[in-house]
Formats: sequence, C-alpha cells, structure tokens
Amino acid sequence: MLQLHTSNMPRERTYIMIKPDGVQRGIVGQIIARFENKGFKLVAMKLCSPTKEHLETHYADLKSKKFFPGLIEYMLMGPVCCMVWEGDNAVKTGRVMLGATNPADSAPGTIRGDLCIHVGRNICHGSDSVESANAEINLWFSEAEQNTWGHHSEGWVYENVEEPKQEDGGAAASGTSNTVGTTVHAPLTAYPGANEAFNEYITYSDDASIGQDCPDLSSLKMVQGDALKTGDGRVKIVFFWGKYLKWQCWPTMIGMCEIAEKHPEIDVVGIAADKKEKDVLRFMEKGECRADCPLAFDMNWVLKDAFRNLMKVGALAVPHAFLINGEGKIVWRQAYSAGYQFATMGFYEQLLHVLAGDDISNPNGPNPEPEEDLGEEVESKDVFACQEVADAIW
Repeated sequence: MLQLHTSNMPRERTYIMIKPDGVQRGIVGQIIARFENKGFKLVAMKLCSPTKEHLETHYADLKSKKFFPGLIEYMLMGPVCCMVWEGDNAVKTGRVMLGATNPADSAPGTIRGDLCIHVGRNICHGSDSVESANAEINLWFSEAEQNTWGHHSEGWVYENVEEPKQEDGGAAASGTSNTVGTTVHAPLTAYPGANEAFNEYITYSDDASIGQDCPDLSSLKMVQGDALKTGDGRVKIVFFWGKYLKWQCWPTMIGMCEIAEKHPEIDVVGIAADKKEKDVLRFMEKGECRADCPLAFDMNWVLKDAFRNLMKVGALAVPHAFLINGEGKIVWRQAYSAGYQFATMGFYEQLLHVLAGDDISNPNGPNPEPEEDLGEEVESKDVFACQEVADAIW
C-alpha cells in the first residue's frame, strides 16, 4: 500500500553547519545551493559566533580525542552558518553530500571532495544520525526558530504527496473559493491595512493602469504559442515572470497554465521579465515547472516599460499579472511576492467576473499614499562665497 505524505507534516531533519573556513571563503551560497538543488527544504538558518562552551557541548563526544583543543580553536576562528534541512533520508543523504571527513578521501562531486583539501579545514559539519541531528538542532536553534512550511514544488520532488488540508479561514475553507487544477483561489476581500499605508502588491480602486488600453503586444517575440492581438473580443491575461521561477514565480506560472487549460476561450501569455532570451529557453528546456501556456520574450523591455508607465510607478515587480477585457482595456492587475502568493490574491475571481460580464469588484479602496512632501524651499548658496575657512585649504 502506498504511503501518502501530507506536505505540512515535517520529514526527517538534519543539522548542517558551515564552519569558519567555509564562511570566510565565501562559499556559503554554493553549499546552500547543493541542498536546494537536491530537493531538501531549508527550515532554519542563522549566522552566529558560538562561545567556547557551546562548541564544547556540540563536540562533547570528541572531548577525549587529542585533537579536541585544536578543533575548538579552529571553530572559534570566525562565525559559523547554522542550518536545518528537511527531507526524506536527510541525515544519511546529507552526510553523503558532504563527503568523507578527510577531503582527501571524499569523492569528486561531494562538497568536501570539490571544495576543500585538508581535514583541518573541511568547511562543514553534518549530523551522523537522526538522534544526534535532533540533539544538535535543539542545541543550535530554539523551537521558535524552526519553521514548518509547505514547499510549492514538493509534488515535483516526491512521489505520492497528498494535498495539504486548509486550516479554518484558509482559501479552501470558504464556500466561495475556486479551484483550478491544484491551485486554490481565495475570494477577493479587502486586504488588512490596505487603507493605512501604500503597498505595491495591492491593486487600489484608483490604480492608474485600470481602464487604460493594453499596450500593443505585437513587439513580443513568441518562443511558445501564437502571437496575441488585443481588442479582438477575447479576454486576455498578460503576466510577467522572473527567469528562474523561484519562490512566488513558480505558483504563478502553474496557476496561469491551469487557467489557460480550463478556459480555452481566453488568451494567456507569459512574458519573461529579463533581457536575456537564452534564460527563457533554458527554463523551458529544464522542464522543472509546468509552462505549457504561450511564452514570449520582451525585446528590450518594450512591454515591461509600457505597462510600468501606465502604472505610474518606478518598477514592475515580478511576477505580475494584468487582466485585459475583450475591448483591450486593463481591468485588473496583481503583483505577487513571497508573502502574497498567486493562490490567495483573488485574481481568478476577477477573471470570472469579466467572463460573466459583471463589474470588477475592488474592496481595497483608493491608494492611501499621501502627496509627496517636498518640504520648504531651500535657498541656494555658493559654498565658496560663504565659506568660513581660508581658501588655501580647498
């Protein structure tokens, strides 16, 4: 019988620490990338300078060894990067990824085999058992510092992943929520604090782009799918995505592809918000994220700048989606960030309103951003004419 894993249940965790030499050499990012690329999930991380007593507790099982004083001295040479990684067989696999304690015995492809030479500078530590991992994690991190969260790509890393159940008050708990494929779209409601301080991820009722003509899409270089023309009676979604599709970009791409599949009566196009066309092609070739809707390359950011100018803002955050009605008018836009994921922002609800011929609902109210305060006019003076020191020092 297959065992399904619910994504909000913690898997095995291991403690990985980058030692002072790894931090000083600036290879923390490389080591993190190894575990991320493997598919493990980061649930805790911090940079700290431990005390001698703390290190002696961590290495208590080695206290009788002759090299113990030198080990502690080495570990006190600088800050260490402490991490907790989560995944199936995280402890054993983590040790394999690190390589043998002595870099000379580590196979090429392992972290120590590739990145260090001497055992006294072996750059990292990894738990050697589940029991020691639990003890080390609790030694270096408080319970509050350890995060339990669901990763959007878990179903692409593991087989037989059960969809997490929504808590009360979540999108799936509402009887008016909509589901497209595996993406749950919450009803659009006023965002808390929307009328207190300006937020670039909120679409206000007086948004400058609403009601404007959608920029001409003919400049797009299509790398997948057919070119689009606005004002032809078909509803359209134009969304900009980041080239690497990390964090918030991934669920946005998946959500848009699911909408395109469920609603063949509308047109969808994803525009790579990067000037390097090769990044679009590389993403498609890797096939790590569903991307079977039309995709395009924005030559010289013509479209990105055009939409940004309509919004009257300094930048266009990605991912960013625009809803265009059949007449070619922008009727809604939505920016997404790690804290404002696509599934929770009500974009799909607005699409359904447009398809039904209803008016767009915007509960967020007008932009609360105050007028720019230019302050009192400052008298312009010649600094040389009013200087109080001798000219000789200039």
